[in-house]
Amino acid sequence: MKKLCGKCGRRRSLKMFPKNRVQDDGLGYYCQECSYAAIKEYRKRFPESTVLQAIRNKCGNPNNPSYIHYGAKGIKVCKRWRHFKVFLEDMGKRSSKKYTLARIDPTKDFEPENCRWEVRKWGEMFESPQTKLTKEKVEHIRASLANGISGSVLAKELGVTRACISLVKLGKTWGGSR
Repeated sequence: MKKLCGKCGRRRSLKMFPKNRVQDDGLGYYCQECSYAAIKEYRKRFPESTVLQAIRNKCGNPNNPSYIHYGAKGIKVCKRWRHFKVFLEDMGKRSSKKYTLARIDPTKDFEPENCRWEVRKWGEMFESPQTKLTKEKVEHIRASLANGISGSVLAKELGVTRACISLVKLGKTWGGSR
């Protein structure tokens, strides 16, 4: 069986249409190729949608590496933000890609009263409310890496990002403590 794509107008095999609970036939209105193009264009026009998706994953996806710092600690995304349009109304557009969504109180949920757009600081990669790198931790990172322990394992152990571990490894931070 074939279905007509609502975007490109081509007749395509049913397996070429993504699943969609809204349509009567359970398939999307656009073929996969057109769906991906539409998503890509949407994200280009509304980069804030990727920010919302990222915080949803941090809070709701146990397979996300950041989940241990958010969802596992009970941090949630408010129900209002299930719809991107509402999120955009609440938070507005960000000025540039330099801005990230930050919580004013890191112990509270992602919700309009507790969030704002902030310029991302390099320091955010090296510390969280729970963990700050110290000279001892940096020495531990370097020794562990020299002994073959992976950066991912160290990042989880110390509660920092893999990027932080990489920057320590490359000597781009804490260079003076070698």
